[in-house]
Amino acid sequence: MNILVLGHSGTGKTSSINAPSSYDPEAKDYGYRLDPKETLMLVTHKKDLPFRGFKKMYTPLKFKDEIVKGKTRKQYDSGNYLVLKDFNTALKMINYCVKLPFKNIVIDDFQYLITSFIFEHAEEKGYDKYTTLAKQIVDLLVFLSSIDDKNIIVMSHTGYVNEAETRGKIMKTKSGMVDRTVEVEGFFQYILSTSKNENGDFCFQTRGIDELDRLRTPVGLFELYEPLNLAYIMDKLEKFGLDINEESE
Repeated sequence: MNILVLGHSGTGKTSSINAPSSYDPEAKDYGYRLDPKETLMLVTHKKDLPFRGFKKMYTPLKFKDEIVKGKTRKQYDSGNYLVLKDFNTALKMINYCVKLPFKNIVIDDFQYLITSFIFEHAEEKGYDKYTTLAKQIVDLLVFLSSIDDKNIIVMSHTGYVNEAETRGKIMKTKSGMVDRTVEVEGFFQYILSTSKNENGDFCFQTRGIDELDRLRTPVGLFELYEPLNLAYIMDKLEKFGLDINEESE
């Protein structure tokens, strides 16, 4: 499955991968969190992850030299945390990482790949750089959507576009060409957003509340607001895909 998680900075997107072991708004104990042994964390700028013990759970990817057919090649050794500096590195490394024994691949702060590109080419004149940016955004999203044997989770800041009041809340791309010509959200099966529930607590919003929201999950599977617990969401989605009727269990 592939999931897009939208939200502003500090609203709980990254924290949701290692949610508290219990969440009890209605005497429920979900007890879920993404298993670091099954999860590869790809970040777009070096940062501390916002939960206790992250340095033990997520360690830098390490490679070792192996001789293959007389040639020395870098092979995966250990670790589950990697910084992606630009689109070219991201495409190359994700293509390599999908072959590694991880069930989940999380790409955090996707929008900083875009920011890095903009400032790297800030002194270049002309419009060509924006065409290149749009193509790199779409090329990476097309590749991510083609991966069908992993759980791909992309986290990104929210942007707002008002085109005759038809689009509303969308993924922040900083590319007018992409926003005008591409339904970025169409590259994802499921779209969540961080939001606040009626009690003012941060949570996942699982579906739109008006025609401008681009959020989507299976009809009837979730409440409008669910805990910031990505593993719980993914478990429900996986059972839905396997056609398991939880109410009959």
